[in-house]
Amino acid sequence: IGGRGCTIRKNNIYRIENGIAVTNTDTILEDNFAHNMRAAPGSPHYDGIQCDGGNSNTLIHRNTVFNENGDTACVMCDNVAGPTDNFQVVGNYLGGAGYTCYVDARFNEASTITNYENYRNIMHQGGFGYFAVNTPGSPDPYISGNQMLDHCGVFDGTPPAGFNDGEVVPGCFYGL
Repeated sequence: IGGRGCTIRKNNIYRIENGIAVTNTDTILEDNFAHNMRAAPGSPHYDGIQCDGGNSNTLIHRNTVFNENGDTACVMCDNVAGPTDNFQVVGNYLGGAGYTCYVDARFNEASTITNYENYRNIMHQGGFGYFAVNTPGSPDPYISGNQMLDHCGVFDGTPPAGFNDGEVVPGCFYGL
């Protein structure tokens, strides 16, 4: 997806390595369904929604992303191509991948990831966890109020240590 001011809405995205690639500024991704990701033989890195930096003002809202593969993420945000600013992941249904959401600012020392927010999402844990956050030189991302279905609870950040899939976290609620 290229260009300024893009709105990508209500698409059924499947059989592709990366569902949506954000490449510019002022982008809204809303009400899309990315699933059944596939690639040619080799070493693919599957992402439902991928942002490799060099952009600002991205809103990822009310999407459903299922990444059935063992890597990389449902939503990937990094700084390979430059800085990222004002990146919001809010109100989505996300499940699978290596990590459900991946935030990585280790690729380009001159570029940071700032104003990253991830909240009010419903999430199924990826093979390695809900979040991978590597943001040296960048402010910590804001992660709050996501519902972790595998742990049956709402947490500000990642679930507490010591709980495995299928175990009930004290104080969890059932309401979906």
